[in-house]
Amino acid sequence: MKKVSLGMCLFCMALLICGCSSTFETKESAVYVKDNGHVIEANVETFSKDYYSEKELKKFVEDSIDAYTKEHGSKSLALEELKVEGKKATMFLSYESGEDFKEFHGEDFFAGTMAEAMGKGYALDDSFYKVTGKKIGKAVRSEELENDLQVVIMKERMGVQVSGTICYVSDNVKVVNNHTVTPVRDSKNQIIENYGDEYIVVIYK
Repeated sequence: MKKVSLGMCLFCMALLICGCSSTFETKESAVYVKDNGHVIEANVETFSKDYYSEKELKKFVEDSIDAYTKEHGSKSLALEELKVEGKKATMFLSYESGEDFKEFHGEDFFAGTMAEAMGKGYALDDSFYKVTGKKIGKAVRSEELENDLQVVIMKERMGVQVSGTICYVSDNVKVVNNHTVTPVRDSKNQIIENYGDEYIVVIYK
């Protein structure tokens, strides 16, 4: 059964959503990969008009989640928070695994070790850039990296937060701090969708 991601459905409704929590705070669309493998998703969008109904939106989201969990298990996906305030909608989703995020969105996503990623067919044959603090340094070939390093690989242009310390990144992100990156943006602060590598890659320990 082909999965239609919530993001795609909301796009069709002209709605993108966001979320935050005491452990994951963001002002933009982003994912947080926890050390237990769980993935938390947040999205944010401000609308030009304030006529969106929180009740109707919540029902739509819950129906989408129910359809997914009936096939993948009750713990695979949960709605943690959703609200509409004026011209802004917010949402907070929790996935049991990176595979659930991938299936629900219908977009490529991986979270695990470098060795596991290569075992699943990810080539990881590009150069990645060493991170020191907020600075991106010299390029390093993937074969020079340790196999036990953790990696997040995703197709969607979103921010990424990890539970560890970021060591290397792809060329399409900006480092916010030692555990967070954001997609490269233009002079108007808009995400550049086709900038650099096809995938966002964050390698950490």
